[in-house]
Amino acid sequence: MKKQFSLLLLIIALPLSLWATHNRSGEMTYRQIGQNTIELTITTYTKTSGQSIQADRDRLTVNWGDGSPEEEILRTSFVSIFNDIQENVYIGRHSYPGANPIPGQPYVISMQDPNRNDNILNINGGASVNVQFYLQTEVFLFNPSFFGYNSSPILLEKPVDFGVVGQVFQHTPNGFDPDGDSIAYELITPMQDRGVAVPGYQLVTDISPGANNQFSFDVTTGLFTWNAPQQAGEYNIAILVKSYRNGQYLGGIVRDIQIKIESAVNRPPELEVIADICVEAGKLIEFDVKAWDIDLPPQTVTLTATGGALSPSIVSPATFTNVSGTAPAAFPLTSTFRWQTACEHIQQQPWQIVFKAKDDYMQGSTNASLATFKVVQIRIIAPPPQNLQATVTTNQAALTWDAPYICENSVNFFGFTVWRKTGCDNFVPDSCQIGLGGQGYTQINSGFVTGAAGGSYTYIDNTIQSGTSYSYRILGEFATPIYYNGVVTNYHSPVSGKTSDEICIETREDLPTIINVDVESTSPTAGEIFVRWTKPIAEELDTLFNVPPYRYELYQSDDMAGNNFGTTPIYSSPSYSAFYLANDTFFTATGLNTLDKPYSYHVMFFAGTDTIGTTKNASSIYLEVASTNQQNNLSWTEMVPWQNTAYVVYQESPLGSNTYIALDTVTVPAYRHTGLTNGEEYCYRVMSIGSYNTNTTPDSLFNKSQKACGVPLDTIAPCPPDPSAIVAISSCNKLQDDSNNPDRQPCQGNITNPDFLYNEITWSNNPDPCASDVAKFKVYFAPYCDGNYTLVYESQGLTDTSFQHVPSPTNLAGCYYITSVDSVEVNGGGNESDPSNVIRTDNCPFYDLPNTFTPNGDGSNDFFKPCLIYRYVRSVEFQVTNRWGQVVFETNDPAINWDGKDQNTGQDLPEGVYFYTCNVEQNCMSCEAIKPFKGYIHIIRSAN
Repeated sequence: MKKQFSLLLLIIALPLSLWATHNRSGEMTYRQIGQNTIELTITTYTKTSGQSIQADRDRLTVNWGDGSPEEEILRTSFVSIFNDIQENVYIGRHSYPGANPIPGQPYVISMQDPNRNDNILNINGGASVNVQFYLQTEVFLFNPSFFGYNSSPILLEKPVDFGVVGQVFQHTPNGFDPDGDSIAYELITPMQDRGVAVPGYQLVTDISPGANNQFSFDVTTGLFTWNAPQQAGEYNIAILVKSYRNGQYLGGIVRDIQIKIESAVNRPPELEVIADICVEAGKLIEFDVKAWDIDLPPQTVTLTATGGALSPSIVSPATFTNVSGTAPAAFPLTSTFRWQTACEHIQQQPWQIVFKAKDDYMQGSTNASLATFKVVQIRIIAPPPQNLQATVTTNQAALTWDAPYICENSVNFFGFTVWRKTGCDNFVPDSCQIGLGGQGYTQINSGFVTGAAGGSYTYIDNTIQSGTSYSYRILGEFATPIYYNGVVTNYHSPVSGKTSDEICIETREDLPTIINVDVESTSPTAGEIFVRWTKPIAEELDTLFNVPPYRYELYQSDDMAGNNFGTTPIYSSPSYSAFYLANDTFFTATGLNTLDKPYSYHVMFFAGTDTIGTTKNASSIYLEVASTNQQNNLSWTEMVPWQNTAYVVYQESPLGSNTYIALDTVTVPAYRHTGLTNGEEYCYRVMSIGSYNTNTTPDSLFNKSQKACGVPLDTIAPCPPDPSAIVAISSCNKLQDDSNNPDRQPCQGNITNPDFLYNEITWSNNPDPCASDVAKFKVYFAPYCDGNYTLVYESQGLTDTSFQHVPSPTNLAGCYYITSVDSVEVNGGGNESDPSNVIRTDNCPFYDLPNTFTPNGDGSNDFFKPCLIYRYVRSVEFQVTNRWGQVVFETNDPAINWDGKDQNTGQDLPEGVYFYTCNVEQNCMSCEAIKPFKGYIHIIRSAN
């Protein structure tokens, strides 16, 4: 019995590294297969030699992120892909209770497995064998009948790769999203738990650093280029592969990647491929890709291509034949990429094709192969509508363009949008430009033009203003379809096509034209606005048909949009007996509240007893001032039928004089007046400069806003403290006791009392780039990172940048953030910054039980209890049984304090060996929730 018990203790005491040193790299992906059901695939790459074979996992434990119990999923396949590298695939399914309960927050699926393989140079100083391996992926679920299914990107390159000292190394995940969502990449630190980075992480270039050891990372393509490794060994990096739909974040995959760098004499293959391209849908893309090896003798090179365009699941997929062979520079490997594009390929993001040339160099039994990647992005854009024409009548312009449109039957085609700007346009788009952003056009149709008749599409614009020139263009509109049960239910990621050619028109001038709505006086009760208009052109009016008398009526609305025009004009002109008498007319509206509101106007024109028509509405400019720290932000709006191309900003000087000086001329309706004195008032007016762009109206129209004032005041919060300088260290992280000593024997060693443990938070008071008056800092804490943050410390000044905190006698675990607060004495102050990055601390549970005690009443060792100080234990499920399996004692008290009596009878139990189990509920965030113990207790009652 004594030998068996000693063997049991030996097994329990074996270091963790003996059993669990194997994980190299991996990732978790998923596809949605039901309304709230996903199929998860975990792919890990593990070491198989030495003790690692003992850690081979036929199942992994998954936390689904919805509060449900953790679940084991089984391995479905494994295969050796390289020497000492095994690929393992685990697949499991899970049904969630519904869509994400908190909008914008995903379900986070995670997997943690001890441990990483040893000697990863940039993790924990190479002692990576004691560092947990952790993967996670984020899941967003939506109503599939409206938003469709959402699956994670598919990563086409394996996350284990090889390089050679002194040679360029490249790797890309090569993500492809089956839902057509866009993908971006972020280089992150590998993780050991949720929100917890691996310890002692260094950038790969921090190992043997120098000018010849640099890396770059492309966030668009995910291409990691290391030029060049200087030390042989194994390295790990991590990439967060993020997907977006309509600009909304749809979750990320944490891909953990291992790079094996060998000392060898080899150079990477050369790869020749075209640069990024764009083509109109329907065109054929065809180009050769060449690869060769510059080493002698030439090595065998494999040339491959991967990417979504090559997927057989899409319409008209691209083709590329992977080839392999000896490839000297004079006779390179060549293969042709060919893609007959179609309208179904039009999408918001480019198609990404990754070409890879990889040699097969082996140095002895060591894989010292090298690869070169080239990423080509191909944009498939929608062709422009053809043959845009316009027919102009008195009140409308009829636009037509050719039907059929080449993409009109494509499932991703919405229809056409119609765009207009005032004035003729000399804009010539380049061959890859889509849409009309930044060109001054405004969409004038609601919805889409979809129906054609008689070989043409048609749109009628009945909002034209007489005496104005307009430029029109047409766009085809597309989006990625969302399928549910094989039926398109919605679309995402809209994208416009190439614009049609411009058609420019000039409208008839058979109505008056308003040219001034000019605020002359600012007052809440006595404001004045000057309104002026021109008379119609006689030839356009046809005075033989529209006979005198002629008359004008001016109407006013006390808002900008013209929603409050009354039935009574504010001005009626005389009746003119001849057209030459009906000259340009003006009127000054008085008694207005120009301080608080804009006004709008239109003119009605009469000939004889007939109403010829009404001008378009034209409003005054309304100026607003938003004050902040040493700055006034001016913005203004107007609704006018002419085109304003510039604005002059004026400041009243001196204040109250009604005399103005020009500050600047701008082309957008906003201006920032900086360098001001807080507490002083500043007043402004804005004058617009515009035109109808016709030959019959003035070249420049000048109209002023009302006077508006502002008083600068410090309303800007400072920046949070520098995130790189914020540190939270729990005493648990720097213990000098024996709690983590792998050589400690049971009930031996020095264990620190939790009464002496605390969290120490430090931060930097580096100069603040957001404001210059930071006065103090505030520290907030949320126990167990539950989101319920409370203020726990307020610094006494800028030099007070550390704080020791004991959240409670039984807990150090939680999250902190820090804010900066500006001076409460200067400029109104007291503004508090946004929270800093969140920093996390945790507890360090410890619990140890003896294997014997002597309940004989001598006052020494009379109770069975933890033999050393225990800490951060919530409760236990402790149970003792005799040799027949009968329970003789049980408790939930971590102190136990068993006196050796049978709990059922109250009688002393006889000497002998008893078996116990103890499930310890540990109080921590990053450790096992329940830590099981089991063993034997020897009751000794005799004094000898």
